[in-house]
Amino acid sequence: QEHAGLQHMLSEWMPTRRLHSQKTFLQKIARHLAFKLIVILVIIANCIYLGWDADLHVKNSYRHISQTRQVPNSQAIALVFPILFVLELLIRIGADRMNFFRGDEKWWNIFDIVLVLNSLFEILFPIADL
Repeated sequence: QEHAGLQHMLSEWMPTRRLHSQKTFLQKIARHLAFKLIVILVIIANCIYLGWDADLHVKNSYRHISQTRQVPNSQAIALVFPILFVLELLIRIGADRMNFFRGDEKWWNIFDIVLVLNSLFEILFPIADL
């Protein structure tokens, strides 16, 4: 019984060839350890970027008050993370299809959708950057 649980957990992170051949292309990508590690690294990099960007905004506000030159932030980097998160979400939705909304992690998946939609909304309607 314990072996079955451990084997299932390992198969999610490191699928065997037998299980691997039964999956669709998107399922192979979404279930692969490398994909999950890349997503984790992108999340960590995004957190670092958000901290750096918030710090830059605070410093630029001070520079504005003290009438010194402001440092521009990179709009290109601000677009990279939402694009990567949209791609990740599309891969996971394509892999799981309707199970994405019905599985054990449905509430986390819905939360991911809300976060991605929020970042896209901020890009399309940049009213907060007044």
